[in-house]
Amino acid sequence: MKNKINFGFLIPHFGSIASSEKITSTCILAEEFDFNSAWARDHLVFGPHAHEDSDKTFLEPFTVLGHVASVTKKLELGTAVINPQRHPVHLAQQWASLDYLCDSGVICGIGTGSYEREFLERPFDKREQLIKENVEIMRKIWTGDGTEYKGDIFDIEYAEIYPRPKKSIPIWSGGSTPASPKRAVEYCDGWLPGRINFKTWDIAVRSMKSRSEEMGREMPTLGVIPDVSPASDRKTAIELADIENLLNLANRRKYWKRPSKGSFETVEDLEGLVMAGTAEDIVQEISKYVDHEIGVDYMIFDLRQRFSDMEYCIETIGGEVIPEFR
Repeated sequence: MKNKINFGFLIPHFGSIASSEKITSTCILAEEFDFNSAWARDHLVFGPHAHEDSDKTFLEPFTVLGHVASVTKKLELGTAVINPQRHPVHLAQQWASLDYLCDSGVICGIGTGSYEREFLERPFDKREQLIKENVEIMRKIWTGDGTEYKGDIFDIEYAEIYPRPKKSIPIWSGGSTPASPKRAVEYCDGWLPGRINFKTWDIAVRSMKSRSEEMGREMPTLGVIPDVSPASDRKTAIELADIENLLNLANRRKYWKRPSKGSFETVEDLEGLVMAGTAEDIVQEISKYVDHEIGVDYMIFDLRQRFSDMEYCIETIGGEVIPEFR
């Protein structure tokens, strides 16, 4: 029996397929197939990535998650991840309101972001401090631990929000650079790297475990977001995945552990980042994370390359993959 794991998926709230009907139908279907969580991304005044379709539609994450909370009962809701361009008092209210509406709990994944034009009036060059102060202010407001705050960026004379969260809202550090798992250990509750290969993840979580023990604190919750492409055979699954762009992405990541040949050249080099194949193939790939001596807690499937047949993907994963880990 494998360790218990939370299975989630990215909500289709961006690109040409995004609609109320698509979000509703896929989230209800995922709930029926025993998925545990649903996750929204965050972008502002930004176009699609190279591995996404050219449609610039991007529905705001809290609006999307509030909509999902109204049509599901068992799905935990989270962000993978939000950027720190919002004012933290407003952000604290958004999370508290979502927590109030969601029956199964919420998770605040927050990262530094990558695009200066999305930050509007926030100091892009102080993103690390922005995240730290966001975390401190949100926790202060959620717990009612005083109504004032003075930091390097934010100076707040008074802030109270009701209702307060039903229980402590976990805050996870997002990102796949070395700074992100470090934040997770120092002042967050979890680590959620978007697209990361298994060897890099392994190095990071071992370092996190060592640092957590040094600090005398519990190991943060661990998540991962692989690109997943199920099919009746591996060849078809790989053809349906965007391997070329994912290889280009991996080769731009200077902090990642590379293959011995020095560059990412094949789908096999993307171990842990891409899970493409039959249900059995995907089970084997997930097991590498689950059976790791530290072990993953959340496996969040990125199906953006398969939004056009997302129902098939959810039914295949929910019917043939998830049961292997229950």
